[in-house]
Amino acid sequence: MRTSGAEVPLRERRQRAVLAILASAVPPHRTVTQMIDDLWGDDPPASARNAVQVYVTGLRKALGPSGIEVRHVGDGYELRGSSLSVDVVTFEAGVAEGRAALRLGDSQRAAAVLGKALSLWQGEPYAGLADLPFARRGRDVLRATRTAASHDLAVALSREGRPQEAIEVSRSLLADDPYDEAAWGAVARNQYWAGHQQDALQTCRRARRRLSQDLGIDPNPALAELESQILKQEVPPSVVAKEQVAAPAALPRPPEIFVGREAVVQDILNQIESGARVVSVTGMGGIGKSAVAIAVAHECRRRGRPVWFCPLEMESRADTAVLKGRHAAGLDATQDSWSAAQGGLLILDNIEQIADMPSAVAAIVRQQDAPQVLVTTRVAMHLREERLVVLPPLEGGAGGSAEELFVRRAGRHGRSWSDQDRGTVLELCEALGGMPLALEFAAARTRIRTPEQLLRQLHDQSDVSTGGDLLEVPERQRSVRQVLRASVDLLSEPARVVLVAASQCEGWITTDLLERTVTDQLATGFEEALDELTTSGIGAMDADGRVRVPAPVRRHAQESPEGPGLRQAFVRATHDLVRETAPHLIGRSAQASLLRLQQDDDALTTAMAATRADGDVTRAAQSAIQLPVYWLMTGRFRQAQQLLTELAQSMVPADLRAHLRVINGTFASYLTQPDAIPTLHAALEEAQQLDLDPDRVIVNGWCSLAAMHVRVEDHASALAASEQAQLLAQRSGDPELIALSCDLAGFVAAHMHDNERALQANLAGIRDSRRDGDDYRLAGLLAGAADNLAQLGRYDEAGAVMDEAFQIAGRVDLGPLTPFLLLGRGQTLACDRRLSEAIPTLVEALRTGQDRHPDPALFADALFLLAGCETIRHQDPLAARLYGAADAWYAEVGLTFAGRTAQVMVDLRAELVDRMGADTFGVYQALGYSRPQEAISGAMDSGRALAR
Repeated sequence: MRTSGAEVPLRERRQRAVLAILASAVPPHRTVTQMIDDLWGDDPPASARNAVQVYVTGLRKALGPSGIEVRHVGDGYELRGSSLSVDVVTFEAGVAEGRAALRLGDSQRAAAVLGKALSLWQGEPYAGLADLPFARRGRDVLRATRTAASHDLAVALSREGRPQEAIEVSRSLLADDPYDEAAWGAVARNQYWAGHQQDALQTCRRARRRLSQDLGIDPNPALAELESQILKQEVPPSVVAKEQVAAPAALPRPPEIFVGREAVVQDILNQIESGARVVSVTGMGGIGKSAVAIAVAHECRRRGRPVWFCPLEMESRADTAVLKGRHAAGLDATQDSWSAAQGGLLILDNIEQIADMPSAVAAIVRQQDAPQVLVTTRVAMHLREERLVVLPPLEGGAGGSAEELFVRRAGRHGRSWSDQDRGTVLELCEALGGMPLALEFAAARTRIRTPEQLLRQLHDQSDVSTGGDLLEVPERQRSVRQVLRASVDLLSEPARVVLVAASQCEGWITTDLLERTVTDQLATGFEEALDELTTSGIGAMDADGRVRVPAPVRRHAQESPEGPGLRQAFVRATHDLVRETAPHLIGRSAQASLLRLQQDDDALTTAMAATRADGDVTRAAQSAIQLPVYWLMTGRFRQAQQLLTELAQSMVPADLRAHLRVINGTFASYLTQPDAIPTLHAALEEAQQLDLDPDRVIVNGWCSLAAMHVRVEDHASALAASEQAQLLAQRSGDPELIALSCDLAGFVAAHMHDNERALQANLAGIRDSRRDGDDYRLAGLLAGAADNLAQLGRYDEAGAVMDEAFQIAGRVDLGPLTPFLLLGRGQTLACDRRLSEAIPTLVEALRTGQDRHPDPALFADALFLLAGCETIRHQDPLAARLYGAADAWYAEVGLTFAGRTAQVMVDLRAELVDRMGADTFGVYQALGYSRPQEAISGAMDSGRALAR
């Protein structure tokens, strides 16, 4: 890349790749997920998302002086700048313009524009990046576009009476591909028209020898016929008059409201321009396939391409459908040839109900001079020439295209809503599954019903109809239920089984769990059935290979006769997944097991709810007892507490109830809830009375109780609980539980200010964790070691230890541990008076804590450390308010600042009181104490200001 004539230095290879991806993106936007796929394909590293952000940050710095920005837009990035010019985009636009001019008979303009576009080609596309997935794909497309453009340039030059130049262009094609029969023919034809008949014959014969000797084949009929024409001196003239080009046919009106489909339209246009013979837009009924096809038609017409649109929703026979297509294109119905429509686009809309239509389409596109074909259908045709574009539902959520369509359509009926109604509107759009037709129906009904009434009607009846308002809609599209029934009826029996199974999950389900669910009903053919389901658009598949069925389809499928049996199979398979995976959430396989359960988190939630609804609380309790580590690693404490409480109050065996209560009390301790100590103590006493065998739940419960006691400085109770944890761990003989109790001993020692002893316990645990490959435990122990080192005044060592912890965080999702790592790093930096780094780090700890793990003790510690930073900066009123806010958060959980942070930070508070005077300090401290949440916002603003 160059700016003002100078090359922009981009040393990192993938950073250059990110620039290439954003520069060549059409439309000019790539999501982070798309960029990860572009850079790493099917095997991205765990840190891929963070790496993309690092590359983008570096790119912004490099491009800053050029005036070109990398803007964060939605869920991705795009390049912006008035001086931005991309050779790939310019090349593709020039080729499209030149080919359009050629189709309209303006060969002079076509030759000029195509020649200019091809002159931009220098070397290989994406040089130095050829092995990256996006470059491989993009290079192949660009080469195909260049080849097609060169062929068209040769045609344009020939028509302009410039045969020698046309010969040179065709010979350049043969240099790249010596088996390009069209190029051999172009050379021979132009040699003939240049008056060199013998040379033309020799060219045809050389082509014949090359094909025969190298490939063992004869020339195609067109090249063989050309040789005969040259011998007879009957080669037809190359000049084509403009009057011979077919006049544009009338197109349906463009959609009145067209949202959320711009990227799909561009994708289809790109495929058409790259020479695709047939593009199939697939999707379930009501998803908006016809609207997309009409939008493509108008854009092609705008670009100068002949387009013919043929609606076939009422047709049932392939022969009459083909006749209608010929009529739309203005062709003679008595002929079979489509050559008069060459260079145009024939759109066949709604063909899925027509028997033998795939064969009819194949017969069209396999003619040498046929037009390109775009079809819309609910099921793929499975032709070898077919390129599929599966149309997904509109994007949900606030500001999504589903909401936009509903609101704009309802606005045509004079309806609008307040912010208070927006939540209901969003819920309605979600319940309608982002289906444009369903959203249109519902919006039309807002003249007589509120969104809340429509939502209730939908849940009661699982249907929304036109209410007679849209009489031009075909019978099969008069209600959502009719649309769904028509779509599902087109599926094969195996695909319907997979659909009903996937519909048991309220969200995404992995193909692995889905296959387990249908194993009894579908012994073979699962992959084929899944492919049919997803290519039809009834089921969506994400980049992780998970399947999701839109809400309306899900409700419809659950009512099928197979529904109850597959519901039981789904619940059983999900509980089996928990039983097999949860025990491996500790140790070397922890991250893989965590990812496996996270991928099926929607299924876990659905199955647990279904199990309780069926009254099988024992099975639900058994799975719940296996999931506390998963809930811990994902920060799901409050949701888990609600479930644990509900199960403990149900009719479950006494041993399960005791375990549920211990886990609930343990989570209360993690959240520093006021009743955590008595709740956990009572649960552990219940477990003792039942003489339960020591396991991870029980030992971890005693560890959590000891931690809570030591935090409130009840050292005697803390030591007693710690000893009980160690005793039970030794009794279990489980090395992991023994290690857990040793880690606890170090934690207790640290809070009793024996930091040297605590550090030695940390170091012993770190050695074990490195040996076992337990990254989660290792990160926690490193954070503890850094805290103890800071307490001992060994700040450089503390910083080095925290650096290692953050290296782990870069490759592993540490869940709720992340804000505590940030807190520890912030303390180390603050103690070392590196305030420009400390303050943003502590602010990030607050932000991450609010988003992922709202812990009052965390807020208090972070605010206390920020107050120390502001004290060092002599921002005395702000520091006093922050100390007050920290006191308020400490008071919420019955703690004080004593012993919570390094002594050097505690001493800063006393220094501030002396500097301000106790009375003045008290005034500002009281202000902060009365508004602790505002203090967090203020601290964040201060951190951002310092960062700037």
